[in-house]
Amino acid sequence: MNLSRISFDVSGLNFGEARAVLIESENAGINRVWLTENSFTDAFVTIAGIFNSTKKIQFGTMVTGIFARPPMIASLAAVTLSNLSGGRFVLGLGTQTRNSVEYWYGKRFVKPLSQMLEFVQISRGLLSGEKVTFHGQYFTVRDLQLPSCSYPVKIFMAAIGPKMIQLAGQVAHGVMGTFWTPKYIEDTVIPNLRIGAERVGRSLKDFEILCSHEVLPFNELTTYQAMRPHVVSVATVPLFEPIFREAGYEQECQSINAAVKSGDVQLALSKVNPEMIKDLEIAGSKSQIRDRVDRLIRSGLTEVVLHPYAGNIFYEHFPDQFPFDITRFNGRPVYEGLEAYISMIQMLGG
Repeated sequence: MNLSRISFDVSGLNFGEARAVLIESENAGINRVWLTENSFTDAFVTIAGIFNSTKKIQFGTMVTGIFARPPMIASLAAVTLSNLSGGRFVLGLGTQTRNSVEYWYGKRFVKPLSQMLEFVQISRGLLSGEKVTFHGQYFTVRDLQLPSCSYPVKIFMAAIGPKMIQLAGQVAHGVMGTFWTPKYIEDTVIPNLRIGAERVGRSLKDFEILCSHEVLPFNELTTYQAMRPHVVSVATVPLFEPIFREAGYEQECQSINAAVKSGDVQLALSKVNPEMIKDLEIAGSKSQIRDRVDRLIRSGLTEVVLHPYAGNIFYEHFPDQFPFDITRFNGRPVYEGLEAYISMIQMLGG
C-alpha cells in the first residue's frame, strides 16, 4: 500500500506520544499529520510543539473554526507556523457545528456559508502577502498586511453538505470531509466540487480531496461491537444524517436517535449491525482495513486521514448531544493512545 496517500489525525495524544507517532510515520513514508481543534487540543500550539520532531512531514489544522478567531489571527498563525516549519503547514478551516459555536465560543451560528466565503477571501489575500482591505457583511479588514511568508500556504475547507463542498471547489486548495462513504464521495462530493470549480473557471487537477475516519484495527479480542459506540455518536450529529441516508441507513439513524432520546443506550447500540459498520466505518482485520482504504481512494480521495479509535468509547461532539452523561456507558478500550497508531502503521505498511 502507498502510504503517501495516508495521513494521521494525532489529536488527543500528549506531546510525547505525538512525537513518537510522527517519527514512526515519517519512517513509514506518511507525508502529513493533522491536529483537530476541539475541546482538548489547540491545533496551532500543538503543531508548534511537535513539528521539529520530523524533517519532511507536513502539518495541518483539521479544522480551525472560523467562529473561534478572526481571519487575521488564523492567518498570522499560519504564516508563523509555515515560516517556522519550512513550508510544512496547511491551514484547514471549518464552520464546526452550531452547538459547538454557540455553546463553546459564545457566537451566533449565522450564515456559515457566507461567513466562510468572506473568511477565505481575506485569508487568501493575507497569506499571499497582499495589503488587504475588505468590507464584508461579517468581516471587515482595513489596510492589513501580515509579515512575509516565505512559503505558499494552502487553505483547505471542511465540508459535508453540497453547498459548502461547492464553495470549497470554488475558493479553496482542498476539501476535508469526515465520515464520507465511497458512495457519498462519488455521488455528492465529486459532482459538487466540479460545480464549484466550474463556477469560476478552474480545474480540479491539483485539488486535494481528503476525508477523516475513525479506524479500529481488530486484535484477537475485538469484534464489531467495539465500533458500535462510534456509530451511535456520529448518528446523533444532525450534520451527518445525509451520509446515513445516502448509504441506505436512514431508518437505522432515526431509530438510534429515538433510542438515545429515550435514554435507552443499549437499544441504540442494537440498531448498529456489522454490515452497517462495514459500509460506514473502517474496522476489521489487516486485509479489511487495507481494502476499505483502497476503496476510499478509488472513489476519488487523494488522501485518507486516519484517527485510530480506542474502541467501546462514545464521543460527544457538542454540548447536549446526549440527554445524559454518555461517558458512564463507555466500555473498556481496545487500545490505549499510542498503541493504536503503531498498530495501524504496521498494519498498513506491512
